[in-house]
Amino acid sequence: MPFSPKRTCAYTGCSELVSSGYCEKHKKYSYYPSVKGALGVKVIMVIGAPGSGKSTFVEKTREPGDLVIDLDGIQSELSGKPLYLNHGHEVLERAIQERNRRIEALQCEFQPGKTLWFVISGSITYDRMTWRRILSPSKTYVMQCTLTECIQRIQNRKSETEAEQIQAAERWFKNYEPFPDETIVYTGDS
Repeated sequence: MPFSPKRTCAYTGCSELVSSGYCEKHKKYSYYPSVKGALGVKVIMVIGAPGSGKSTFVEKTREPGDLVIDLDGIQSELSGKPLYLNHGHEVLERAIQERNRRIEALQCEFQPGKTLWFVISGSITYDRMTWRRILSPSKTYVMQCTLTECIQRIQNRKSETEAEQIQAAERWFKNYEPFPDETIVYTGDS
């Protein structure tokens, strides 16, 4: 077994030694799941700005019985509120933990023929690379339309988080850098 240097847990103030990330006690604070091998399903990653059509694409493309992990959907599920509302920081933290739990559970179950559709914004290269390393997606789709189209769709939602969603869309267009193996799906009217 190769030697793995130990470092302290990433949780502030914890002195537990770990190979990387968080100790078992503080694992729940990690943004990323703890995945130690392949998942038991095929993974397709769907990325794009808020309002770019990620959820619509997945709904139209997925097969019956496929799994979908989307942080917005999990927040809505946990809060009992519709999508795109302000669910609060506590619900977001619980949703991240639940998302990670669902992904980690897929390590234990081989489900032939099943596909996991994993939906994220993915504008930050480091974040996208980290998710690709964790999930090993067989394909990554990028929902592409103009910023103006994203803003119009966000405004049509009539959401209390409209301003935050528009800012997130603007950041997405500023930060996104494509990877050569990503498949672009044009979701705009132009």
